[in-house]
Amino acid sequence: MGTKSLHAGFLESALKVHIRDQICKPRQWDLDACRLEIPLRGRKSLVRILVAPDGEERLVLRLGLGAAQNRECHAMRIASDLLVEHGIPTPRVIALFDRFGRRSAVLIHEEFIPGRTLEGTELTPPVIDALAQTLGRLHAVRSPQWGEPRLLKRHGYSTAAIGRFANRLRSLAIPAPLRPPRSERRAISQWARAWGPALEGLGEHSLKHGKLNAGNVMITPDGRAVLIDLESVHWGSAAKDLAQLRHEVFEDREEDWRLFRERHRRIIGDELAEEIDRVLPFFEVYHHVAECAIAMKRLRRAAHHRGVSPPLAPEKIHRHWAEALAVVESHPAPAPAEALRH
Repeated sequence: MGTKSLHAGFLESALKVHIRDQICKPRQWDLDACRLEIPLRGRKSLVRILVAPDGEERLVLRLGLGAAQNRECHAMRIASDLLVEHGIPTPRVIALFDRFGRRSAVLIHEEFIPGRTLEGTELTPPVIDALAQTLGRLHAVRSPQWGEPRLLKRHGYSTAAIGRFANRLRSLAIPAPLRPPRSERRAISQWARAWGPALEGLGEHSLKHGKLNAGNVMITPDGRAVLIDLESVHWGSAAKDLAQLRHEVFEDREEDWRLFRERHRRIIGDELAEEIDRVLPFFEVYHHVAECAIAMKRLRRAAHHRGVSPPLAPEKIHRHWAEALAVVESHPAPAPAEALRH
């Protein structure tokens, strides 16, 4: 059975029964007067917004299929509880139903928060301030306050981070027309390995989003910045979030980026801000290399299945690789002695 027919089956049977028994009956809603909206359709995911008969109340229903997405749904609930506990704006997970529809699936009920993503929002000073407030609160949560939540991943700074970096670089070594030159790949690899002591010397882990882009931040009508899609939230360096944010949201807006960093620093404090500054170049290069690897993978897949290239993939690879080289040239890796002093 294909993915589309599987989704259709869930909508027509298990999801409809669930809405009737678990949502409509307790609230005394007329099932026929409710409607389902489709805000997002993914190949392996299913998100629906259930609208109440009066048109006012809304509820997000998110379905996770398979073992990996099951874990993501459970992690999303834990992350949501943790963020809500700290007053960080995010949709609250109201309920989770495991083995939904007698299948290996999870269904979660999530609070609906109106707003628009950063993709369609102008970066005005109030928006930048709201973004700095929300991310500052997130990054100020340090791991010793909460120990090790079972399903929140704790990524290592040195061995694991550099290992993932190396895996991304190796994927770029596969023969392809757009493969970066070997000499440049070797230079970036040597530069990344030299960051080991600096990464190992970082202090307590911060809570970070892990997948920060313009589509995962919403601006509400009252001006708050709300974090969504929490399945990648984990303990690590806040510098990785900021590297993603700088190149996915701020791009070439240097004045706006400086304004954000200034307001973000006020919340997290000088000590954490200086720690982020020390390792930010590593995570910027990591971000660019990862984006190149993802675009290259999509390019190979498209050529294999359809014989055509996905739009913008070649330009994306060239742009991210050039930016990675620019960071490497302008930010030499710290010497071991210097890293240990920090």
